[in-house]
Amino acid sequence: MRRLVLGDRRPLPRGGPRPHPGAQTGRAERAEQESQRLQPLWDLFAQHGGSLRVVAAAAAHLGLTAPRGLPLPLRGLDAKERARVATVIEDPQLHA
Repeated sequence: MRRLVLGDRRPLPRGGPRPHPGAQTGRAERAEQESQRLQPLWDLFAQHGGSLRVVAAAAAHLGLTAPRGLPLPLRGLDAKERARVATVIEDPQLHA
C-alpha cells in the first residue's frame, strides 16, 4: 500500500486529526483548553458525520459562499441545522 507524502517526503500521519501544536510541544494543558473552547464545533462535526457540511453552512452564513454551495450529489444542512451552526459560530466564546 502506498502512502501519501508531504513535499519534504515525510509521510502523512495515519488515523484521525493531527494533535494541536501545543500538545506536541509540552503545552498539553493549553491544547486541552483550546479543544474545550471549540467543543461545540466538534459536537457539530460529530453530529453531522464530519466537517464538510458544517463548514459549508458556516461559510454560507458568513457570506463566503452561496447558501447552497455544495455540489450535487452532496446534501447541505437543513434550515434548522444551519441555524444551529450559525448560533455556534457566532458564540463569542468560540472566538476568544
